[in-house]
Amino acid sequence: MNDAPASEAREPDDPHWRFALAVYSRPGVAPACLALQDRFGVDVNVLLVALYAATQRGLAVGQEEIAALDRAVAPWRAVAVAPLRSIRRALKSFSDTPRPEDVQTLRGQLQKLEIESERLAQSILAAALREFGAKSGDRGAADVLTATLAYYAPTAVPDQETLRASSIICNAAENYVDISSSANAPGSCS
Repeated sequence: MNDAPASEAREPDDPHWRFALAVYSRPGVAPACLALQDRFGVDVNVLLVALYAATQRGLAVGQEEIAALDRAVAPWRAVAVAPLRSIRRALKSFSDTPRPEDVQTLRGQLQKLEIESERLAQSILAAALREFGAKSGDRGAADVLTATLAYYAPTAVPDQETLRASSIICNAAENYVDISSSANAPGSCS
């Protein structure tokens, strides 16, 4: 995802997108996700859809499923999400131009496009979930985070910052309640 407030995204239509926006907007989650993205190359959309699958649909999402999700979205990420993010971030260094307000306006427009590209990435990921038919299981958010880090950073040893970021994300995902569905109850993340 990016560092935009989730409220800037258009109204969520899909349950996985609604989950992603709600979890990402929880206190501390955006910086925690961005830390994993910047330090280990974690695709935050893959992580959020995997968390949705595990915590909301009861699917077993391990490293194999993370790899399949990553492969499914990699082409879209390469041509849409990553370039938009890269340009938007690069424009931060142009604040001392003669018209910094124009640069800010452009960054805002790019941010909206980036969010839309992430929504489309999540649609690709949700379709991939259906295609590879993840099986029901009892893996929770902590297991998804472990599998995600194992896939994106197989040789990394989680330090305190990584563990703290993972805990923040895990708790937000486990405690998400979709108000449009009364079947979901908060879980437990240890």
